[in-house]
Amino acid sequence: MSPSTAVRLAVAATVPAAVLVLAVPRAAAADVPTCRTADVTVTLGSVEAGAGQRYAPLTVTAHPGVTCRLTGYATGLAFTAADGSALPTDPHRYPQDHVPAVVLGPTAAAAFDLHWAGVPVAEGDDPGQAAPAALTVTLPGTTDPVTVTWTGGPTFDHGYVQHKPAAVRR
Repeated sequence: MSPSTAVRLAVAATVPAAVLVLAVPRAAAADVPTCRTADVTVTLGSVEAGAGQRYAPLTVTAHPGVTCRLTGYATGLAFTAADGSALPTDPHRYPQDHVPAVVLGPTAAAAFDLHWAGVPVAEGDDPGQAAPAALTVTLPGTTDPVTVTWTGGPTFDHGYVQHKPAAVRR
């Protein structure tokens, strides 16, 4: 048995199957359908803060009985106010050398990690500005946007938000 096979077997033995999420080569995931908006629940995870910066995962969980895959970046990121009006949004992809397909199974999750400024940093930032009420995104490979309640506080620097591609949620 090769060392890599032994490691995979040891990990598989310690991770419950119900929460196993796989990052697999694109060729191996090709037969798994792309996650549709109707197949998943999308939520903003716990917000972490440090030196004025904010970080949170945009978590995607497959509905029970659904197996699907996500590959790449979410698109169409847009913040909105409580009244539904558009707020400044300046999305930027965090460059990655490798973007694997992430296969979700029942109760398994993936995430798009987000990063934004939680304190005024740019000319014209208003320290008292209201936080967005929602963030709208479109999952990779789909055209149906999903709107998520925003609990991340204000977004400064004209709505700058950096995001990573789908990854295994740890």
